[in-house]
Formats: sequence, structure tokens, C-alpha cells
Amino acid sequence: MTGGAAFTCDQEIGRVAAETGVRPSQQGNLDITSDGLTALQTTLDLLTDGAFGEGVASTKRAILAGNDRFLKYPPAWAVTHLLRRIDEGLLDLGGVDGVAVVYLQTLLHLVTRWQHHPLFSLMSKALVYEFHHSVVMLTVASYLADHGNQIGFTNPRSVRGRSPDLFVNLGPSERVAIEVKAPAELQWPNSFPPLKRLDRVIEKQLKNARGQIASGPGGIVVVGSSAVSADSRKLFEASMASLVGRGKVSSRMAAVAGVYLGPRPRAVQSSPTSINSEIAAEVFIHINPRFNGPGFLKV
Repeated sequence: MTGGAAFTCDQEIGRVAAETGVRPSQQGNLDITSDGLTALQTTLDLLTDGAFGEGVASTKRAILAGNDRFLKYPPAWAVTHLLRRIDEGLLDLGGVDGVAVVYLQTLLHLVTRWQHHPLFSLMSKALVYEFHHSVVMLTVASYLADHGNQIGFTNPRSVRGRSPDLFVNLGPSERVAIEVKAPAELQWPNSFPPLKRLDRVIEKQLKNARGQIASGPGGIVVVGSSAVSADSRKLFEASMASLVGRGKVSSRMAAVAGVYLGPRPRAVQSSPTSINSEIAAEVFIHINPRFNGPGFLKV
């Protein structure tokens, strides 16, 4: 006989939900004074167990060597870049400075939503070393949780080999895998590819994800982008819709999703030293009509 059973109670369900569920969004102003950014740097260094400081040190060395676009550690670059621009008195939200603001605002936004999670300490360094992947992961986790899905994070210390980044809990013993991809070709400052090239990039990511969602009742693949052009957001969603419509998505995949981080803030400088900026992250989900399993996703 096969099967699974579990016993719980309302109090235990409530306790787990409080520890692992998403917290409400708390968007605040970003202090763009030298003191404010220096304090933020200290906070993020503590939060990431020293990873942020290491990223800042590497970024400063690269800038001294003449590489102003050293983006191996995007949030560390953002703080370093903004501090330099403030010293020069040349802050311009419509240009590269706006990208730095969005990086930091997005990071702080996601930290307030997930910092309480028991696994956050294992994820925090990735916010520096794997910034785009981590932002896409936490953004889609926030979106799905806000829509009533029970989201879980994979504990990297408890798995071997390839494993999904996230999952949707369907019950005490059943879950749906969510694999996140953030290909470098789709990230700023790269130019956004034309539609045919974009189709190939996304299709490759979907194929590469099949190993992570091979077991269980199907899975979801998420692809993230922060590259920009006049119509990049529309092209990104159109490409995914086209791949789904043309049957290019495996029947093992319940849905494909896109996370688009617009690298220009919709911002208002509310005082000489403070920016009130809206996070320009968008999530879109396409249900796969070829999926051969039950519907479960709440969108």
C-alpha cells in the first residue's frame, strides 16, 4: 500500500505560516545622502554576513582600474556608484543613477518581505553574489504568496544535485517545483534581444529547467529580465505567450512566468536627500494548456 498521511492543528498551521509566509510590503524612502548610503552599506553587510562588504571592495578596485560598469555584484555597485555621484554633485535619476536606485529599492523591498524566513540567512549572500536570480526568485515568491499560494524555499543544505529553487505546497506531502532562471543576456546593461533571438533564449531556459521539475505533479519555470528597450517589457511577455501558444512548452510544465525588473525608477525626489521610488517589477504568468496534471495555481 502506498500513500501519505499527516496530522496538524490550526495552531501549528498558524505558527508555520507566521514563520514562513510573506510579510506585507513596506516601501520606504531611500536616503541618498552619503551618511544614509554608508549606513545602508553597513546594514547590508551585516545582513549578508560580510558578502556585501566584499562586493563593495571588489567594485572599488575595479573602478580604480577604470571599469565603471563592474556589475559582478549589482547592489554593491549601486551603493558605490551613488556615493561617487553624490560626491560629484551629478545625480541623475533618468540615467545610470536610476538603475542603481532601482537595484537598492528592490533589494530593500524584498528583504522586508522575507527577512524573517528561517532560510533567509542561507539566501542572503546570494542577494549579492547572484543578485538577478535572487531578485527574480523572491519577487515571484512574493507574487504567488500574495495570491494565496503556499510557497516554500528549497534548503540547499538538504539536497544533492539539481533541485528547484521554490515550490508550491499543495498539502502535507505534495508540492510543485518552481525553477528560476535569470540569463545574463536578458540583464542590464545588455541590449534587449530582438524577438526571434529572445524566443531562443527563453526556450533554452525552459529546456534547461526540465531536470529540476522532473518529479512530482508538474512544475513552473520562471524567467527573469532587467534588460531594457522601448518595448522590452511587451516583447518579453509576447515571446513567452508565443512559446506557450505554439506548443513549445513541455506538458510537464503547468505554467511559465516572467519577472521583468524595469531599470528606470518611477521616482519623485521628495526632498533634497530622499527619493520616493516605486518598484518597477512586473510578474506575468501563462498557464500551459498542454499541462497534463490538475490545476492548482492561484493567480
